[in-house]
Order: sequence, then structure tokens, then C-alpha cells
Amino acid sequence: MAAPTEAAFIVIGAGPVGCAVASLLHKQGHQTVIYERLSHIEPNPETSYPIGVNPRGLRTIRQISEGLESKVKAEGLLVQAWEIYAGKFKVATLRSGSTYGTTRAGVNYALYTDVVERGIPVHFNHKLKRIDLQSRKIVFDASSNEVEVDASKAKVLACDGCYSSVRKALEEQSASFSAQVTVWGSVYRALFSQTETPKLDPAIHYVLNGTYAAKASPSTWAVVLGALRHDRDHDFLLSADATDENVARL
Repeated sequence: MAAPTEAAFIVIGAGPVGCAVASLLHKQGHQTVIYERLSHIEPNPETSYPIGVNPRGLRTIRQISEGLESKVKAEGLLVQAWEIYAGKFKVATLRSGSTYGTTRAGVNYALYTDVVERGIPVHFNHKLKRIDLQSRKIVFDASSNEVEVDASKAKVLACDGCYSSVRKALEEQSASFSAQVTVWGSVYRALFSQTETPKLDPAIHYVLNGTYAAKASPSTWAVVLGALRHDRDHDFLLSADATDENVARL
């Protein structure tokens, strides 16, 4: 039987939200621990996709650390506008000047670095297997072993994304809890290039007939292709089969 964890808060998931929550709780003096299913957190933009950190997101990062906010800004690019095209014609311009273009991986790594610097424990390779609300026990698959955590004296924070296993457990075990989940009707494939092009402005994010093109980092462009769930390109965009035919089609 596992002894009750000494942490006041157990965070499930070391994504941007999980890391931010853990740092904010630590800043307030709370003992916190994170469990993450992946083996590590890396800053490589090619394992991620482009995002924009808006003023609200920057404000949250600033609450963690002003130095962290400066780092996220320095590693991103200020977005002046989004330009939307239909064919060759620009149909709309959405002005910004306050959102920073970057990647999810870049922001996640910056937040994770802050977690490490604060000495917050992060248990990698811990995939949530089950959670029992009545006994307040959490079981993780950790490599070839099961790890049981007694959360009877801790609060559990579900930061495990839109397909949250914690949320599913609540739906199954609590009659008073329900969630409305809207399934995405589309899929996306992000491509990355370190080739510069004078035809695209790094300060502009482009929506080109459903294709998203943006500077993902000071040295990397990202092009995101999309398809609706029932389109013929749906399965193709999810394919990991790098045949000559698929590469040419991409």
C-alpha cells in the first residue's frame, strides 16, 4: 500500500498548462509534483506546431516570472497581422501587434525549464492507468511497472489535455459530473522549413485557402495542412508512411 504523498498538489500532465500551474503553486509556497506520460520535454519545433501567445497568455507567464516572459518573447516573433486569402485574393486582414508567434514545444520547454529551476519533481514515463475517486488512489503505468500514488491528502489537477483520462474517470465514477466534448472535425499536418522566402513577411501569419503558413521560430517556417474528417486527404495527412508517392503528394 502506498503512503500518502507529501505533495499538496498532484499535477497530471507536464504540458504548458501543467507546468504553468505547478510553477504558480510553487511560487505560492505549495509542495507540488508532476506526473507525465512522455519520456522528456524537448524544444524542437518539428515535434510541435505554431501557436500565438496572446496578451492573456503573456500575463500568466509574467505571473510566474518576468524573466520567463522575456524569454518567450525573445524566442518568438511579434505577429503584426493575420492575412486570409481565397485563391490569389486577400479577403481579410486581422491586425495584432500584441501576440507573439512561436511553437507549443518552445513555450512548453520554457515553462518546463522554470519547473526544473524551482526543484519541482517531474516523474516522466508515468501514463495514467486509473484513478479511484472513493479511495483517492492513482495508478500509473511506469515502463514495465505499476506505480500507485495515495492522493488522500492532496488535490489532483487534471492538466492532461483535451482527451483527459482524469475527466473520463470523473464521468464514469461521479453522477454529479458531466462534460460536453466537441470532437474536432478536421486533422492537420505541420511541415517545417529553414528556407527563407522574400515573398512572405515573417511578421504576418497567412491563411492560404485553408493552409496556415507562419514563422514558427526566428529560423523556422511552418506550413500546416488541414483536411476535414471525411475528406479523401484525412487518412493521408495522418499517415507515417514516407513513400515517394506520399512525399510527392505532400
